[in-house]
Amino acid sequence: MSKIKRELPLNALCNIYNALILPRLNYGLMLLGWKAKRLITLQKRAVRIMTKSHFRAHTTNLFQKVNVLKFTDLCALQDYKFCFKFDHLMLPHYFMTEMKSHFQQNIHRYLTRQKCYLKLPTINLELTKHCIS
Repeated sequence: MSKIKRELPLNALCNIYNALILPRLNYGLMLLGWKAKRLITLQKRAVRIMTKSHFRAHTTNLFQKVNVLKFTDLCALQDYKFCFKFDHLMLPHYFMTEMKSHFQQNIHRYLTRQKCYLKLPTINLELTKHCIS
């Protein structure tokens, strides 16, 4: 992208970003999103190239200019989609049976707001904290 940024307009560079870079960022996002400092740096570099900005320019306004979500926002969006699918029973059978064991049901017989909250298990190892199951 950096070699062709002078010849192409912004919308063509955005199309290249959406076609080549965004799918690679989205691939395995739930598994690797928590450990992706290098991907954040590369995404910022791509946005700076798209907007033809200085290599040390602040990127918050640049992300808004090209209408692109930051990597951390992409991670949060994927997590929300996963929770939505879990709540609406749209996940594969493995996840539904695995996650139902962590779902708090019938804590007490009274109808309260906390009755159907997710109950997360206690995890000691750092690697296991980010495991999808």
